[in-house]
Amino acid sequence: MTNKDLIKQYVNTGGGIPRYQYDKLPNWAKKTYLRRIEIGLDNKPANLQYYYGEITEEIQLRVDGSKIRYIDNPSEKLQLIAVNQIGSAIQYINNPSEKVQLTAVNNFGSAIEYINNPSEKVKLAAVSNYAAAIQYINNPSEKIKFAAVNQNGASLVWIENPSEKLQLLAVNRSRYAIDHIENPTEKLKQLHKELWGWGSSLIKKQMK
Repeated sequence: MTNKDLIKQYVNTGGGIPRYQYDKLPNWAKKTYLRRIEIGLDNKPANLQYYYGEITEEIQLRVDGSKIRYIDNPSEKLQLIAVNQIGSAIQYINNPSEKVQLTAVNNFGSAIEYINNPSEKVKLAAVSNYAAAIQYINNPSEKIKFAAVNQNGASLVWIENPSEKLQLLAVNRSRYAIDHIENPTEKLKQLHKELWGWGSSLIKKQMK
């Protein structure tokens, strides 16, 4: 295979090649090849074996964000790379900025489990992305509760003493929400029947 063929088949597609073939490439093509491999690591982390340049901390984190635990005083840039890939990597970051926290929960709402004293903004982002994240929030505000239920009505299961307004929203959002309401009112039962028919396990008993 000629250098020209190698460039066409691998360099321009981001595919990995053995080291002996890489060594045949001209310098400019090597740079292009390495850049394309690096860009593709998010989707093809196994291609790290075909990366023949310097494997920096940043490149390592592109493959496995949890490795940030082994880096002393990582820059915010590295922190963002890590939590973009694995939200739970935030547990290995000391005093993450709100920007890092928001990046983590916007990608993985459950990452809020590992954030101490998150702001209302971070809480809201977490439940808006993943309603079940509300189970990791102590004493959520009404705004947080409504955001979670609006995202998934069944998240009512993690909310104590929900207001009737919140219950109504939950039933509107999920046929299963009423299963998590103790002694639903006739108004809730009727709404559920109009929206979902008999489509939940407990409502059949409750409607009798």
